[in-house]
Amino acid sequence: RPPPIAPRRSLAPIFVQLAAFAEPEDGLPLQLLAELEGAGAAPSRVCFVLSGLALTLALRDVVCSPLIEAARRGVFVCVAGLGMPDVWLPAETGAPVHLPHDGEIANAVCRLLQAGLGEQLLLSTGVRMRLQRERYGGGGYGHCRDFFVPLLRAGGVAPDALRALTEINAARLLCWWKPPPPPRRSMRPWTCTWCVHVHDGPLHAHERLAEDQMFYDKGDHRYCSTACLSA
Repeated sequence: RPPPIAPRRSLAPIFVQLAAFAEPEDGLPLQLLAELEGAGAAPSRVCFVLSGLALTLALRDVVCSPLIEAARRGVFVCVAGLGMPDVWLPAETGAPVHLPHDGEIANAVCRLLQAGLGEQLLLSTGVRMRLQRERYGGGGYGHCRDFFVPLLRAGGVAPDALRALTEINAARLLCWWKPPPPPRRSMRPWTCTWCVHVHDGPLHAHERLAEDQMFYDKGDHRYCSTACLSA
């Protein structure tokens, strides 16, 4: 189970890798989302990562699965595991897992876009085993950019949708940190020796701003203008 303390304290996103080689429980995405929400995490700070068997199961019923219900509530869905060769891998239980090829994944992404989930989808090569590297028959680290995105483009996905999948959505999810407000300046009043007008100025010279009152020092006296200085 994912710890919800990170998004609650810092608004950092939390990534939940669904089981890659074991069939997940029915409704697991919604169960996980309920736990995270109960601990104070917002759905927009959660990203479910699909690869392996989890991705295969999601392809069976793209629109009606619990995962899609979670996406409609604001959860991000990252489609990973791109560029895999046509292989079967042993599962923890049951029959071996046939990993989906890029054509199947591209068709599923198109259906998800048609279902109105374009703002919640992310793409990732998700290199996590050597079978995904070029040396071992996979697509390599640049597979998503060099092959999968052109595949979607050839399938009719609009340029704006492709930019959302590869840039905008990731920026929305990952740009969570906000800089703290600048510290308050230490101010002290000072009085013009000639006109006796009181001004506020920074205690430290490095904190001076362009809009602060100018002054001129002469000996132990301070003046607020050249007119006061020459009087």
